[in-house]
Amino acid sequence: MWEFQIEPLNAEELPFHLLDPLKSVFESSDALLRKAAEFHRDQLAQHLEYVRGLDYSKLLAEGNDWMERFNSRCRIRQRLDPQKYLALARQIERYQRSLMLLNDRFFSLVAIGLFATGSSWDEVVNFLDGQSWAIKHDVLTRWGWIKCHHGLLKDGKKLLAPYSCSLSPHGKTYDQDDEEFHQLLFFLRLLRLATGRELLFVEKGQTPDFKLVETKTGRCIGAEMTEAWTSTAWTNEFIASVQVMRFLGQRLQDIGVPVHVKIETPRSWRSLRKRQAEVADWIISNVIEIGIPIEKGGSLQNLNLKLRIKISPTEQRPSISCGSFASSGPKLFDTSRQSEVMCASLQKRILEKLKTPLPAVNPCFLVIHPVHDLDVDLEQVVAGFFQHSKPDVSSHFSEVWLASVKHAVQLI
Repeated sequence: MWEFQIEPLNAEELPFHLLDPLKSVFESSDALLRKAAEFHRDQLAQHLEYVRGLDYSKLLAEGNDWMERFNSRCRIRQRLDPQKYLALARQIERYQRSLMLLNDRFFSLVAIGLFATGSSWDEVVNFLDGQSWAIKHDVLTRWGWIKCHHGLLKDGKKLLAPYSCSLSPHGKTYDQDDEEFHQLLFFLRLLRLATGRELLFVEKGQTPDFKLVETKTGRCIGAEMTEAWTSTAWTNEFIASVQVMRFLGQRLQDIGVPVHVKIETPRSWRSLRKRQAEVADWIISNVIEIGIPIEKGGSLQNLNLKLRIKISPTEQRPSISCGSFASSGPKLFDTSRQSEVMCASLQKRILEKLKTPLPAVNPCFLVIHPVHDLDVDLEQVVAGFFQHSKPDVSSHFSEVWLASVKHAVQLI
């Protein structure tokens, strides 16, 4: 299995002249399109201001110096302040995250501008002539994503975040297209890093999900996207957890108090989802009563809801998270067992795809995204897969890939 780190472009490397077509967006009669463009523009400006306000090279040098001092602390008998290093590490992490979001907003904004002008695929390609493959890929895929949203809206479908080029919460209606486009974004990058092959989005389809073109040969290739979950029970719990946390997070934003609420992971997210309105009311009432804690707040318990929370101050907007409150350390997972379950799920997913209609584009890739918790070892999953005989997929697919955000391996 290959592991990759997809590097975003630095602010100085972004071709800002590609934003020229944006005038058409702000003159558009489509209120949702204008709203999305304004959101991307505002976020772009914020992230740009942040990354330009920091000397990242200096931050990295300071981080390396701290690591050297840490590694030699016994030899030089120097006491180090861990809080200073953690503060520096958080600043480096925030810069890296902000740079990734800067790239996302920039390319989404370029795509919105091209969509608003009514550009065809050929016109988008011509507009991007001379740009790197990575830029062409990001813009074309997001342009297709925006086109897909436009079609759904015309059909009367309701979208949580129109033209945002971001994932909808699991379990919400019409989130499948978002999942597939998101999967395509990172898979094509990983494919290029792993094999050197450069594929670009052409159009969204049904079977397969995407029609692509190989830039060096002009050959059309299909890509069918799918997911393999650890288990049905885990899937249902995962979907419920996302829905509950999103609901509570939105309610917390309404009060605007800069606090962070941590929820102790419940025994059943599905049971908690049935009472999420009660949970939200209880949390908010405690936040209002306590206000902004001077220090980390203590643990609050609701026996009726079978729930515990902790409230602490934050410099940012209200936020929420979940996890264990156990003082004995992190939960121990049965990694081997869960990896075996994921391996079986992977094999089952391939066989299920062989029962679907033949792809209209040949050759065609099957790209499987593993959806799992932290208790799955992908290396073990892949090793287990190769211990079994490979199914004959030639009737439908030329290649089968397993791809997460940072990992890719060709299974067949």
